[in-house]
Amino acid sequence: AATLGKSADAARYQALAVEVRAAYNRKYWDAEAYRYVTRAVEGGPPPPFSQTQNILPLAFGIVPDGEQQNVADAVAADLEANDYALTMGVYPMRYGLTLLTDYGHVDAVYRAVTRTSQPGWGFWLANDINSMLEGWGLNSRSWNHHYFALVSDWFYKGLAGIRPGSPGYA
Repeated sequence: AATLGKSADAARYQALAVEVRAAYNRKYWDAEAYRYVTRAVEGGPPPPFSQTQNILPLAFGIVPDGEQQNVADAVAADLEANDYALTMGVYPMRYGLTLLTDYGHVDAVYRAVTRTSQPGWGFWLANDINSMLEGWGLNSRSWNHHYFALVSDWFYKGLAGIRPGSPGYA
């Protein structure tokens, strides 16, 4: 709205964004652990770490001010603890590789991208897969699926640092 010069709409949506951010953080932000969690059922086990639940708030500017690095560090620590397995889905992964690189974790992302065990693009290459499958397994029903091609975006944005300078199609 702001880019289009609709200042009243921009103000209304900005106020709504502040409300949504506050509500989301009240429900899911764990200030003691510096991460987002789904609250455990009373008396139940603590919820596992979720790469998805931490990357998306980072991507969309929901993380409390000053905590962004802590969230990125938590995701990188989870990658390391799990042999660099990407457990986030393709939607958060669209942002995750570049965000983690931006927050100083390029080595963790590189290890995740090149790992030769499942899941990973290196696993596909080690198994003579030269296209993008629909899922990490070798028995995928689609061998020409665009979602996992997001790694190419990371080559440009994360490794080469090529980013748009302004909104396109002006």
